[in-house]
Amino acid sequence: MIEVYKNLFVGSENDYFNIQNQDNWSVIHACKNFHNQILGVKGMQRIPPSNPERNFAIRNNKLSLNLIDGDDYKGLQQIYRDEINLIMNKAIDFINENIKTNKILVHCNQGVSRSPTIALLYLKKYTNALDNLPLKDAILEFKKLYPFYNPKNGMIEYVESQLLN
Repeated sequence: MIEVYKNLFVGSENDYFNIQNQDNWSVIHACKNFHNQILGVKGMQRIPPSNPERNFAIRNNKLSLNLIDGDDYKGLQQIYRDEINLIMNKAIDFINENIKTNKILVHCNQGVSRSPTIALLYLKKYTNALDNLPLKDAILEFKKLYPFYNPKNGMIEYVESQLLN
C-alpha cells in the first residue's frame, strides 16, 4: 500500500485485509469479487441489469465496484457499455467526498491496474499533482508515486478515452 496523495492510498486486497478493522478509513473495492460478495452473488451468477446496485454499492464507508480488468477497452465496452463511466466517476467522486475526513484505500486484487487507474484519474480531475500534463507524462509521473502501476490495455485505453476528449 502506497500513499500517492495526502490520505489517498493504493494497494491490493491484502492491504485491505490489513486495515479493514481500523477507524478513519474509507475503502473502494475496485474488483468484481468484493462487489459480488457484498451483494450476495455466488459463483458465475450475474447481477441482473434491473438491480440498482449492479454497478456499485455503498455500505457505510465502503464503495464496491462491479469492475473487471480487460485486455482491451472495446472488450470492456461490450461488457459495460456506458456503465464503465458511471462506475469510474462514482469512484473518483467517492474519493473526493471522503478524503478530507478519512484515509482512502483504493484496492483491486493485485493493486497494479484498476485501483491505481482510479487514483490517477482522481489526481488528474481534482488535484494539481500531475500539473495538467499530457497523458504519457502524467502516467510517468504517476509511476514515480506508484511504481507498481502496470495497467492492462483496457484500463489504459479507458484513461486515454477520458483524458484525450
